[in-house]
Amino acid sequence: MAAKTKRKQEYLKKQRRKTLIIVLVIIIALGVLYLLGAFLYKDRFFRGSEINGVNVGNMTEAEAIEAVEKTSSDYSITLKFRDEKSETIAGSEIDFHFSTEQIDEALKAQNPMAWIKGYLPSKKSESVAEAEYSAEKLKELVLSLPETDVESMTEPVNAYREYQDGTFVIIPEVMGDTLDPEAAYEAVANACSETKHEIDLNETKGIYQSPDVYQDDKKLNKEVESLNAIGLGSITYDIPYGDDVVLDAEDWMEWLTEDEDGTFHIDEETWEENLSTYASELASVADTIYRRHKFNTHNGSTVDIEGVGYYGYKVNTEKEVEQIAEDLKSGEAVSRAPIYKKTEAAEPDSNFGFGNTYVEVSLSEQHLWVYQDGSVVVDTDFVSGNDDDKHRTPEGAYFAYDKQQDKIMRGDIQEDGSYGYESHADYWIRLTGEGVGLHDAPWRSDFGGSIWQGNGSHGCINIPASVMPSVYSNVAEGTPVILYY
Repeated sequence: MAAKTKRKQEYLKKQRRKTLIIVLVIIIALGVLYLLGAFLYKDRFFRGSEINGVNVGNMTEAEAIEAVEKTSSDYSITLKFRDEKSETIAGSEIDFHFSTEQIDEALKAQNPMAWIKGYLPSKKSESVAEAEYSAEKLKELVLSLPETDVESMTEPVNAYREYQDGTFVIIPEVMGDTLDPEAAYEAVANACSETKHEIDLNETKGIYQSPDVYQDDKKLNKEVESLNAIGLGSITYDIPYGDDVVLDAEDWMEWLTEDEDGTFHIDEETWEENLSTYASELASVADTIYRRHKFNTHNGSTVDIEGVGYYGYKVNTEKEVEQIAEDLKSGEAVSRAPIYKKTEAAEPDSNFGFGNTYVEVSLSEQHLWVYQDGSVVVDTDFVSGNDDDKHRTPEGAYFAYDKQQDKIMRGDIQEDGSYGYESHADYWIRLTGEGVGLHDAPWRSDFGGSIWQGNGSHGCINIPASVMPSVYSNVAEGTPVILYY
């Protein structure tokens, strides 16, 4: 029994020695292999090593340089601009290449004894070879692109409100394509230095100008909502001598009061002031009284009459203010003529508004014609105001606004209280507020010719007593009377 136990113990000892020898052999073999690996990688990059994204594992320095330089020859960068525009710059255009100095330093930084790292999961060595290029050529190329041409750039435009077809709408912003060329170059240069193949300048801060107000702006939307809620209308005015005048949101929007949050409302006092101002401005466009008039004379010629006389259109501003307020608050698009105190006798195309019933007075010929429906019913010589600064009869466009019989005409009051003159006329038609009119002159026996140049009247049109009754009966109040030299 003892002998059997002893034999078993000796067998186990032999097995342990055998196992130890095998382990030692394996360790020595592995050590030799590891040393061989270290020797192999003393001038090669570890497995899995990358330089600028290029796999240089197991490559010598020369091989790695060649591999990295090959990528530099294929390098290009795409510049993305607004409006989906893009430009591509090839590396060859800017002498793009990688520095070999960093490749050499990366290899020297390896510890050959750590070569096993390259075979471990998720373990790789990343290095960067600095990109080198001609900054001068890159800048020249970037600044020569059509997208960096300052002269052709479009400025950004803010979103804004506009009145269209009776309602306010928001016009979206215009992004434009205005950028800072120098800032664009700097961004591209940085991208090249980082070996990027693409740069979106539209998303790069500090490159593009952008609008300040966008279509989703809260205040802008509040303004549009508020203006549409007010719901004012528009007025299109038919102006006899000129283009139509339109009163719409472009005008009345300025008359509203705006709160800080963008809400508009009507302040009655401000509203009334603006209505009155607009009515006065409308009158300045539509009124034709005291303005020059054209007139077709008896001989077919056209004269340009001095801007004197109250014949013509005159807007009734008080009633116009009331009507504007009513029309706008109706919310409708209204078309009409202004409300006038005075109008012309006819449409502009009918003898420039004088029509075919009027009195034509040629002061240079000292002759007048009374027209009824285009036919002369009375004509006669006359004597007008003496040809001097005080008495010369004023030319102009007037109308007969006062007719009297048995009229006493008086001159200026003298120092002693008496009148400069007193004359009686059987028939009198007033033309001006200063007392110029048409009347009979029984004290005269001769009319026409050059009498007025030395023996004229105090300013009135002296008509033979035998003719004046016919003139009086054929000239109704409101009839146009045109005086010209």
